[in-house]
Amino acid sequence: MYDNKIKKAFENVKPSKELVQRVLAAESIAVHSKSKPAPSFLSRHIFVIATAICTVLICAVIAAAVTGLIDFDTIFGNYIAVKDSELANSLIGTVSHFKYKVSDSDYKIDVKGVTGTEREMIAVVEISRKDGEPTIKHLANPTDEIHLLYLWQEDNANQLLGGSSGIDFYINDAGNIELYMEFGSERKMDGKTITVRGENFYPKKAYKDFKDANGIDYLHQKDFSGYVKVDEIDGGNPPVPTKIDDGGVIALALEWEFSFQYKSSPEALKTKDSFEPDKGFPYYQDVYALIQKEYGSYIKDESTYTVQENPADSVQIKIGSLGGKIQFSYPLNEYERACFGHPMAYSIDGRQGNQMLLIMVDGTKIPIKINSESKSNDGGPLYQCSCSLFYLDEQGRKKVIDIDSVTAISINGVEYGLK
Repeated sequence: MYDNKIKKAFENVKPSKELVQRVLAAESIAVHSKSKPAPSFLSRHIFVIATAICTVLICAVIAAAVTGLIDFDTIFGNYIAVKDSELANSLIGTVSHFKYKVSDSDYKIDVKGVTGTEREMIAVVEISRKDGEPTIKHLANPTDEIHLLYLWQEDNANQLLGGSSGIDFYINDAGNIELYMEFGSERKMDGKTITVRGENFYPKKAYKDFKDANGIDYLHQKDFSGYVKVDEIDGGNPPVPTKIDDGGVIALALEWEFSFQYKSSPEALKTKDSFEPDKGFPYYQDVYALIQKEYGSYIKDESTYTVQENPADSVQIKIGSLGGKIQFSYPLNEYERACFGHPMAYSIDGRQGNQMLLIMVDGTKIPIKINSESKSNDGGPLYQCSCSLFYLDEQGRKKVIDIDSVTAISINGVEYGLK
Protein backbone atom coordinates (compact mmCIF):
# COMPACT_ATOMS: atom_id res chain seq x y z
CA MET A 1 0.00 0.00 0.00
CA TYR A 2 2.70 2.49 1.02
CA ASP A 3 4.79 1.46 -2.01
CA ASN A 4 1.93 2.47 -4.31
CA LYS A 5 1.46 5.79 -2.52
CA ILE A 6 5.11 6.67 -2.92
CA LYS A 7 5.13 5.76 -6.61
CA LYS A 8 2.00 7.82 -7.18
CA ALA A 9 3.53 10.87 -5.50
CA PHE A 10 6.77 10.52 -7.48
CA GLU A 11 5.99 8.64 -10.67
CA ASN A 12 9.43 9.30 -12.11
CA VAL A 13 11.10 7.68 -9.10
CA LYS A 14 11.08 3.88 -8.80
CA PRO A 15 12.18 2.99 -5.27
CA SER A 16 12.73 -0.66 -4.59
CA LYS A 17 10.53 -2.49 -2.11
CA GLU A 18 13.53 -2.82 0.21
CA LEU A 19 14.16 0.93 0.05
CA VAL A 20 10.56 1.79 0.83
CA GLN A 21 10.55 -0.55 3.81
CA ARG A 22 13.75 1.06 5.12
CA VAL A 23 12.27 4.54 4.83
CA LEU A 24 8.98 3.67 6.47
CA ALA A 25 10.29 1.38 9.18
CA ALA A 26 10.26 2.76 12.70
CA GLU A 27 13.64 1.90 14.12
CA SER A 28 14.43 2.30 17.76
CA ILE A 29 18.17 2.20 18.43
CA ALA A 30 19.13 1.85 22.05
CA VAL A 31 22.07 3.99 23.12
CA HIS A 32 24.48 1.55 24.73
CA SER A 33 27.29 2.34 27.10
CA LYS A 34 30.21 4.07 25.42
CA SER A 35 32.88 1.79 24.03
CA LYS A 36 36.61 2.21 24.51
CA PRO A 37 37.61 5.46 22.79
CA ALA A 38 39.64 5.41 19.62
CA PRO A 39 43.23 6.70 19.84
CA SER A 40 43.48 10.48 20.03
CA PHE A 41 44.65 12.36 16.95
CA LEU A 42 45.40 15.83 15.65
CA SER A 43 42.46 17.90 14.48
CA ARG A 44 43.65 18.23 10.87
CA HIS A 45 44.14 15.26 8.54
CA ILE A 46 44.42 14.66 4.81
CA PHE A 47 41.10 13.04 3.93
CA VAL A 48 39.87 11.09 0.97
CA ILE A 49 36.37 12.47 0.45
CA ALA A 50 33.63 9.89 -0.01
CA THR A 51 30.67 11.36 -1.89
CA ALA A 52 27.09 10.12 -2.01
CA ILE A 53 24.36 11.59 -4.21
CA CYS A 54 21.18 10.39 -2.53
CA THR A 55 18.56 11.09 -5.18
CA VAL A 56 16.27 8.05 -4.82
CA LEU A 57 16.41 7.84 -1.05
CA ILE A 58 15.58 11.50 -0.46
CA CYS A 59 12.71 11.35 -2.95
CA ALA A 60 11.28 8.43 -1.03
CA VAL A 61 11.50 10.46 2.16
CA ILE A 62 9.72 13.35 0.42
CA ALA A 63 7.00 10.99 -0.71
CA ALA A 64 6.53 9.85 2.86
CA ALA A 65 5.99 13.49 3.82
CA VAL A 66 3.45 13.96 1.03
CA THR A 67 1.49 10.92 2.17
CA GLY A 68 1.50 12.06 5.80
CA LEU A 69 3.87 9.38 7.12
CA ILE A 70 6.40 11.83 8.61
CA ASP A 71 5.38 13.18 11.99
CA PHE A 72 6.13 16.86 12.73
CA ASP A 73 6.41 16.34 16.48
CA THR A 74 8.89 13.46 16.06
CA ILE A 75 11.21 15.62 13.95
CA PHE A 76 10.81 19.10 15.45
CA GLY A 77 9.28 18.39 18.87
CA ASN A 78 12.45 19.25 20.81
CA TYR A 79 12.25 22.82 19.52
CA ILE A 80 8.67 23.48 18.42
CA ALA A 81 5.63 22.72 20.58
CA VAL A 82 2.80 20.86 18.84
CA LYS A 83 -0.80 20.57 20.10
CA ASP A 84 -2.58 20.00 16.78
CA SER A 85 -0.72 17.17 15.00
CA GLU A 86 -2.82 17.38 11.85
CA LEU A 87 -2.06 21.11 11.50
CA ALA A 88 1.64 20.62 12.26
CA ASN A 89 2.03 17.75 9.78
CA SER A 90 0.51 19.91 7.04
CA LEU A 91 3.37 22.39 7.53
CA ILE A 92 6.12 19.90 6.61
CA GLY A 93 7.98 21.02 3.48
CA THR A 94 10.01 19.00 0.98
CA VAL A 95 13.59 18.84 -0.24
CA SER A 96 15.10 17.82 -3.57
CA HIS A 97 18.53 17.48 -5.19
CA PHE A 98 20.04 16.35 -1.89
CA LYS A 99 23.78 15.66 -1.91
CA TYR A 100 26.33 15.06 0.79
CA LYS A 101 30.05 14.49 1.29
CA VAL A 102 31.81 12.91 4.26
CA SER A 103 35.50 12.30 4.86
CA ASP A 104 34.84 8.87 6.41
CA SER A 105 32.88 6.43 4.25
CA ASP A 106 31.44 4.79 7.40
CA TYR A 107 29.16 7.83 7.88
CA LYS A 108 26.16 9.20 6.03
CA ILE A 109 23.92 12.27 6.21
CA ASP A 110 20.11 12.36 6.00
CA VAL A 111 17.57 15.19 6.04
CA LYS A 112 14.97 14.13 8.60
CA GLY A 113 12.55 16.93 7.74
CA VAL A 114 12.06 20.57 6.77
CA THR A 115 9.39 23.15 7.50
CA GLY A 116 9.01 26.87 7.06
CA THR A 117 7.70 29.59 4.79
CA GLU A 118 8.92 31.30 1.60
CA ARG A 119 11.47 33.31 3.57
CA GLU A 120 12.22 31.16 6.62
CA MET A 121 13.22 27.53 6.81
CA ILE A 122 13.81 25.06 9.64
CA ALA A 123 15.55 21.75 8.96
CA VAL A 124 16.71 18.77 11.02
CA VAL A 125 19.66 16.80 9.62
CA GLU A 126 21.27 13.67 11.06
CA ILE A 127 24.84 12.40 10.73
CA SER A 128 24.95 8.66 11.45
CA ARG A 129 26.86 5.47 10.68
CA LYS A 130 25.99 3.29 7.72
CA ASP A 131 26.24 0.13 9.82
CA GLY A 132 23.39 1.34 12.04
CA GLU A 133 25.47 1.52 15.23
CA PRO A 134 24.97 4.70 17.30
CA THR A 135 27.63 7.27 16.50
CA ILE A 136 28.16 7.84 20.22
CA LYS A 137 29.72 4.35 20.46
CA HIS A 138 32.49 5.44 18.08
CA LEU A 139 33.56 8.75 19.62
CA ALA A 140 37.29 9.28 20.09
CA ASN A 141 36.70 10.44 23.67
CA PRO A 142 33.69 9.32 25.75
CA THR A 143 31.47 12.18 26.93
CA ASP A 144 28.24 12.70 28.83
CA GLU A 145 27.69 16.06 27.12
CA ILE A 146 24.84 16.32 24.63
CA HIS A 147 25.59 19.67 23.00
CA LEU A 148 28.45 19.87 20.53
CA LEU A 149 30.75 22.46 18.98
CA TYR A 150 32.79 22.22 15.81
CA LEU A 151 36.23 23.13 14.48
CA TRP A 152 34.57 25.36 11.88
CA GLN A 153 31.19 25.57 10.19
CA GLU A 154 29.83 27.76 7.42
CA ASP A 155 26.78 28.03 5.19
CA ASN A 156 25.68 30.06 2.20
CA ALA A 157 22.62 31.71 3.76
CA ASN A 158 24.06 35.22 3.90
CA GLN A 159 25.80 35.07 0.53
CA LEU A 160 22.95 33.42 -1.36
CA LEU A 161 19.90 34.74 0.44
CA GLY A 162 21.04 37.93 2.11
CA GLY A 163 19.74 36.44 5.34
CA SER A 164 20.79 34.85 8.60
CA SER A 165 21.28 31.35 9.95
CA GLY A 166 21.59 29.52 13.24
CA ILE A 167 22.62 25.89 13.77
CA ASP A 168 22.56 23.78 16.93
CA PHE A 169 24.54 20.51 17.11
CA TYR A 170 23.70 17.79 19.64
CA ILE A 171 23.54 14.05 20.31
CA ASN A 172 19.99 12.81 19.68
CA ASP A 173 18.08 9.98 21.37
CA ALA A 174 19.40 7.48 18.81
CA GLY A 175 22.99 8.34 19.78
CA ASN A 176 23.73 10.13 16.49
CA ILE A 177 24.75 13.70 15.71
CA GLU A 178 21.80 15.90 14.84
CA LEU A 179 21.71 19.44 13.42
CA TYR A 180 18.79 21.78 14.02
CA MET A 181 19.00 24.65 11.52
CA GLU A 182 17.09 27.90 11.05
CA PHE A 183 17.55 30.10 7.98
CA GLY A 184 15.91 33.47 7.43
CA SER A 185 15.94 35.69 4.34
CA GLU A 186 14.48 38.89 2.95
CA ARG A 187 14.21 37.07 -0.38
CA LYS A 188 12.28 33.95 -1.32
CA MET A 189 13.98 30.68 -0.34
CA ASP A 190 11.73 28.31 -2.30
CA GLY A 191 13.83 26.53 -4.92
CA LYS A 192 17.12 27.84 -3.54
CA THR A 193 19.97 25.46 -2.72
CA ILE A 194 21.10 25.53 0.90
CA THR A 195 24.68 24.37 1.49
CA VAL A 196 26.25 23.70 4.90
CA ARG A 197 29.73 22.35 5.58
CA GLY A 198 32.13 22.02 8.45
CA GLU A 199 34.69 19.92 10.25
CA ASN A 200 34.89 17.90 13.47
CA PHE A 201 32.70 17.75 16.57
CA TYR A 202 33.62 18.42 20.21
CA PRO A 203 31.72 18.32 23.53
CA LYS A 204 30.64 21.93 24.01
CA LYS A 205 31.83 22.62 27.56
CA ALA A 206 34.98 20.49 27.34
CA TYR A 207 36.05 22.21 24.12
CA LYS A 208 35.46 25.69 25.54
CA ASP A 209 37.47 24.75 28.62
CA PHE A 210 40.25 23.36 26.39
CA LYS A 211 40.50 26.59 24.40
CA ASP A 212 40.30 28.82 27.49
CA ALA A 213 42.96 26.81 29.34
CA ASN A 214 45.34 27.16 26.38
CA GLY A 215 44.41 30.74 25.48
CA ILE A 216 43.62 29.75 21.90
CA ASP A 217 40.91 30.00 19.28
CA TYR A 218 40.46 28.39 15.88
CA LEU A 219 40.43 30.57 12.76
CA HIS A 220 39.05 29.31 9.46
CA GLN A 221 39.72 31.85 6.73
CA LYS A 222 40.26 31.84 2.99
CA ASP A 223 44.06 31.68 3.26
CA PHE A 224 44.48 30.30 6.79
CA SER A 225 43.01 27.61 9.02
CA GLY A 226 44.43 26.72 12.41
CA TYR A 227 44.69 27.40 16.12
CA VAL A 228 46.12 30.75 17.18
CA LYS A 229 46.89 32.35 20.54
CA VAL A 230 44.09 34.74 21.45
CA ASP A 231 46.53 37.44 22.63
CA GLU A 232 48.33 37.28 19.27
CA ILE A 233 45.27 37.89 17.09
CA ASP A 234 45.84 41.13 15.18
CA GLY A 235 43.34 42.17 12.57
CA GLY A 236 46.04 44.10 10.70
CA ASN A 237 48.50 41.21 10.37
CA PRO A 238 48.31 37.58 9.18
CA PRO A 239 47.45 35.13 11.99
CA VAL A 240 50.31 33.20 13.57
CA PRO A 241 49.55 29.46 13.92
CA THR A 242 50.27 27.65 17.17
CA LYS A 243 50.89 23.90 17.37
CA ILE A 244 48.50 22.18 19.73
CA ASP A 245 46.91 18.73 19.84
CA ASP A 246 43.16 18.62 20.51
CA GLY A 247 43.14 14.82 20.41
CA GLY A 248 42.29 14.60 24.11
CA VAL A 249 39.03 16.50 23.72
CA ILE A 250 37.74 15.79 20.20
CA ALA A 251 34.60 13.65 19.85
CA LEU A 252 34.57 12.90 16.12
CA ALA A 253 36.99 13.86 13.34
CA LEU A 254 34.87 14.30 10.23
CA GLU A 255 34.77 16.72 7.34
CA TRP A 256 31.21 16.98 6.11
CA GLU A 257 29.06 18.88 3.63
CA PHE A 258 25.49 18.67 2.39
CA SER A 259 23.14 20.64 0.16
CA PHE A 260 19.50 20.52 -0.91
CA GLN A 261 16.76 22.59 -2.47
CA TYR A 262 13.93 23.61 -0.15
CA LYS A 263 10.22 24.01 -0.85
CA SER A 264 7.60 25.06 1.69
CA SER A 265 4.19 23.41 1.99
CA PRO A 266 1.09 25.23 0.67
CA GLU A 267 -0.44 25.29 4.19
CA ALA A 268 2.63 27.04 5.60
CA LEU A 269 2.26 29.84 3.05
CA LYS A 270 -1.20 30.90 4.25
CA THR A 271 -1.10 34.31 5.94
CA LYS A 272 -3.20 37.07 7.41
CA ASP A 273 -2.09 40.65 6.84
CA SER A 274 -2.47 44.23 8.00
CA PHE A 275 -1.31 47.50 6.44
CA GLU A 276 -2.27 50.67 8.28
CA PRO A 277 0.38 53.26 7.30
CA ASP A 278 -1.11 56.01 9.46
CA LYS A 279 -1.42 53.91 12.60
CA GLY A 280 1.86 53.76 14.49
CA PHE A 281 3.17 52.16 17.68
CA PRO A 282 6.03 52.90 20.11
CA TYR A 283 9.14 50.86 19.26
CA TYR A 284 11.52 50.37 22.21
CA GLN A 285 15.26 49.79 22.09
CA ASP A 286 17.60 48.70 24.90
CA VAL A 287 20.74 50.83 24.65
CA TYR A 288 24.15 50.35 26.31
CA ALA A 289 27.40 52.23 25.81
CA LEU A 290 30.23 49.88 24.82
CA ILE A 291 33.63 49.62 26.52
CA GLN A 292 36.66 48.29 24.66
CA LYS A 293 38.45 45.48 26.46
CA GLU A 294 41.69 43.67 25.78
CA TYR A 295 42.21 41.89 22.45
CA GLY A 296 39.98 44.49 20.78
CA SER A 297 36.69 43.10 22.16
CA TYR A 298 33.83 45.26 23.45
CA ILE A 299 31.41 44.73 26.36
CA LYS A 300 28.28 46.52 27.52
CA ASP A 301 28.63 49.14 30.24
CA GLU A 302 25.66 48.12 32.39
CA SER A 303 25.64 51.44 34.23
CA THR A 304 24.73 53.29 31.01
CA TYR A 305 21.56 51.27 30.26
CA THR A 306 18.66 53.30 28.89
CA VAL A 307 15.47 52.65 26.92
CA GLN A 308 14.96 54.57 23.69
CA GLU A 309 11.37 55.02 22.49
CA ASN A 310 10.87 55.51 18.75
CA PRO A 311 7.65 56.43 16.88
CA ALA A 312 7.15 53.61 14.36
CA ASP A 313 4.79 54.06 11.42
CA SER A 314 4.14 52.72 7.89
CA VAL A 315 3.42 49.42 9.63
CA GLN A 316 3.02 46.27 7.51
CA ILE A 317 2.24 42.94 9.20
CA LYS A 318 2.10 39.39 7.86
CA ILE A 319 1.26 36.44 10.13
CA GLY A 320 1.43 32.71 9.30
CA SER A 321 1.20 29.43 11.21
CA LEU A 322 4.95 29.16 11.83
CA GLY A 323 5.78 32.82 12.36
CA GLY A 324 5.38 36.28 10.98
CA LYS A 325 7.02 39.50 9.91
CA ILE A 326 6.57 43.17 10.80
CA GLN A 327 7.98 45.99 8.69
CA PHE A 328 7.98 49.64 9.75
CA SER A 329 10.01 52.84 9.67
CA TYR A 330 11.14 55.23 12.40
CA PRO A 331 13.41 58.30 12.66
CA LEU A 332 17.10 57.82 13.43
CA ASN A 333 17.81 58.54 17.07
CA GLU A 334 20.92 60.03 18.68
CA TYR A 335 22.42 56.64 19.53
CA GLU A 336 22.16 55.36 15.97
CA ARG A 337 23.63 58.59 14.61
CA ALA A 338 26.57 58.11 17.00
CA CYS A 339 27.04 54.58 15.67
CA PHE A 340 27.35 55.94 12.13
CA GLY A 341 30.45 57.81 13.29
CA HIS A 342 31.77 54.98 15.50
CA PRO A 343 30.08 51.59 14.87
CA MET A 344 31.09 50.30 18.33
CA ALA A 345 29.75 53.28 20.28
CA TYR A 346 26.57 51.58 21.50
CA SER A 347 24.81 48.22 21.71
CA ILE A 348 21.26 48.83 20.43
CA ASP A 349 18.77 45.96 20.61
CA GLY A 350 15.04 46.22 19.97
CA ARG A 351 14.17 42.56 20.49
CA GLN A 352 13.74 42.44 24.27
CA GLY A 353 11.66 45.43 25.33
CA ASN A 354 8.71 45.18 22.95
CA GLN A 355 5.55 43.34 23.99
CA MET A 356 3.64 41.66 21.18
CA LEU A 357 0.61 39.40 21.43
CA LEU A 358 -1.50 37.43 18.97
CA ILE A 359 -5.21 37.80 19.68
CA MET A 360 -7.25 34.72 18.82
CA VAL A 361 -10.91 34.47 17.85
CA ASP A 362 -11.82 33.08 21.28
CA GLY A 363 -10.10 36.01 23.02
CA THR A 364 -6.96 34.18 24.17
CA LYS A 365 -3.62 35.89 23.71
CA ILE A 366 -0.39 34.23 22.57
CA PRO A 367 2.99 35.86 23.33
CA ILE A 368 5.21 36.75 20.37
CA LYS A 369 8.99 37.03 20.35
CA ILE A 370 11.18 38.88 17.84
CA ASN A 371 13.51 36.27 16.39
CA SER A 372 15.69 38.62 14.34
CA GLU A 373 15.59 42.13 12.96
CA SER A 374 17.30 43.88 10.08
CA LYS A 375 17.57 47.60 9.33
CA SER A 376 18.50 49.72 6.36
CA ASN A 377 19.08 53.42 5.78
CA ASP A 378 19.54 55.14 2.43
CA GLY A 379 21.17 58.23 3.92
CA GLY A 380 17.88 59.86 4.81
CA PRO A 381 16.29 60.53 8.20
CA LEU A 382 14.45 57.18 8.52
CA TYR A 383 15.39 53.62 9.35
CA GLN A 384 13.51 50.86 7.56
CA CYS A 385 13.12 47.95 9.97
CA SER A 386 12.03 44.35 9.37
CA CYS A 387 11.44 41.91 12.26
CA SER A 388 10.79 38.17 12.00
CA LEU A 389 8.52 36.76 14.70
CA PHE A 390 7.64 33.45 16.31
CA TYR A 391 5.03 32.42 18.89
CA LEU A 392 5.53 31.09 22.42
CA ASP A 393 3.70 28.43 24.40
CA GLU A 394 3.23 28.43 28.19
CA GLN A 395 6.77 27.09 28.73
CA GLY A 396 8.36 29.69 26.46
CA ARG A 397 8.94 27.29 23.57
CA LYS A 398 8.28 28.11 19.92
CA LYS A 399 4.85 26.90 18.79
CA VAL A 400 2.69 26.66 15.67
CA ILE A 401 -0.73 28.31 15.49
CA ASP A 402 -3.88 27.87 13.43
CA ILE A 403 -3.86 30.92 11.16
CA ASP A 404 -7.65 30.70 10.73
CA SER A 405 -8.06 31.32 14.48
CA VAL A 406 -6.07 34.59 14.55
CA THR A 407 -7.97 37.87 14.50
CA ALA A 408 -5.49 40.60 15.52
CA ILE A 409 -2.04 41.45 16.84
CA SER A 410 -1.16 43.83 19.67
CA ILE A 411 2.19 45.68 19.50
CA ASN A 412 3.09 47.60 22.65
CA GLY A 413 -0.59 48.22 23.36
CA VAL A 414 -1.63 49.17 19.81
CA GLU A 415 -3.96 46.67 18.15
CA TYR A 416 -3.96 45.82 14.45
CA GLY A 417 -6.73 43.74 12.86
CA LEU A 418 -5.65 40.89 10.60
CA LYS A 419 -7.48 39.55 7.58
